[in-house]
Amino acid sequence: MIILESEWDEAAGVAEHNERNGEVSPGTQHFQSTEELRNTSSPSQLSISRGSRGSDTASSAYDPPSSITSGQVSHDALPSYEDNTSPHVVRPVIYVFAPVLHSFNSMVVRSQTASIPLYHIAVRMNCFIPSSYITVITRGDTVEGEEVGQFEMGMTLRKGTITMNGVERVIETVLVKGGNRMSRTWQWKFETDPSKHLSWAFDNPVKYCYLGTKSVGNSSHFLATFTPPPLVPRADGRPAPAATLKVFPAGQAFLDDILISALILERRRLAPS
Repeated sequence: MIILESEWDEAAGVAEHNERNGEVSPGTQHFQSTEELRNTSSPSQLSISRGSRGSDTASSAYDPPSSITSGQVSHDALPSYEDNTSPHVVRPVIYVFAPVLHSFNSMVVRSQTASIPLYHIAVRMNCFIPSSYITVITRGDTVEGEEVGQFEMGMTLRKGTITMNGVERVIETVLVKGGNRMSRTWQWKFETDPSKHLSWAFDNPVKYCYLGTKSVGNSSHFLATFTPPPLVPRADGRPAPAATLKVFPAGQAFLDDILISALILERRRLAPS
């Protein structure tokens, strides 16, 4: 499916309005090393770790629309978690996908207000199947970090696979279609425990993630949104904002699965049919 420029601009319009009013908006930033980032970052820009459950102080325009959810997510209903600078503030965290300097096949994921990346994403070719590519997700800013997972997809007779925690599964059994033609969803079922399954709903170009396979439209189960960059240049010639992943406090515990499932969905969307 191709996202038209007009559709993406409509979704991004509110974000541009926020930017004109002085709010932080997603951007593209290059990285070379963790040491360089520490030298240029202030203490308040420390990376958000899975343990501290830190949060951004910036907001995002990509909240679930009324056509998908039954109501807006209430901050009062969400569990609290600590922020590196304001321990009692409960807010979503906006993660930005940014390219790595001097690398043609990798990018990092960092929070919008922090400089130290949380994830590193690299892509390499399968030497036996040159038309198939392996995406490796690790923690930190290099491929040498702890591996979160990897998946392989491509134009090949071999079925796509996903590996997490040393367990390999076929993608088509982990990411399955749900809902109906009027309300299309994708269900992420890597874990055997149904309480850890996720659902993705679509409202082009934004995707919305919920906890459970029967919770789409339930704001109390809302976890995250993923907003990809447009497929065509902007009419005004300005550079397109980077892809963003907005994660609500309830989604922090599922961040690994949210990230990997979003990457696979985007690969499916962009792959030729």
